[in-house]
Amino acid sequence: MYSSICNAYAQLGARGVPILYASGDGGVSGNQASDNRTEFVPVFPASCPYVTTPAYQSAAVASYLSALGSNSSGLFNATGRAYPDVSAYGTRYDIKAGAVSLIVSGTSCSTPTFAAIVALLNDQLLSAGKSREQPACNGGTPGFYAAQGWVPVTGLGTPNFTLLASAAGL
Repeated sequence: MYSSICNAYAQLGARGVPILYASGDGGVSGNQASDNRTEFVPVFPASCPYVTTPAYQSAAVASYLSALGSNSSGLFNATGRAYPDVSAYGTRYDIKAGAVSLIVSGTSCSTPTFAAIVALLNDQLLSAGKSREQPACNGGTPGFYAAQGWVPVTGLGTPNFTLLASAAGL
């Protein structure tokens, strides 16, 4: 079943439809964060390569892995895809669920925030007669080594609409 859904995501991506999924609040530890696992286990659908396939971060990830050396060795597939691609602030969002007001946090806040920024950029790109951008999702887990550039907790960083619009030629 997963391969069928991933293939559908690939078809949508080929049409320029951005698909964003959070890696989940467990990040690369997936739902097994409390099982004392000895490897990172990302969960579906964020584990589907067609929702992120972020070639733009390849050089930054390679640089991070080089600086990482043997730290965290064996916990991840160094030739696989990197998590996360991007991040966004996801703490204490006021939402309304039916008639109830709630304060929530986590990737269920940050992913829609990033998706909204991408939607605004795509609207401006389409209005200008240009093609849409294809974004990614976010996630992370505590315990990674910090570095300049790409890092496993925040990816390439948080979105700045003005800078992204400029980079997109708007």
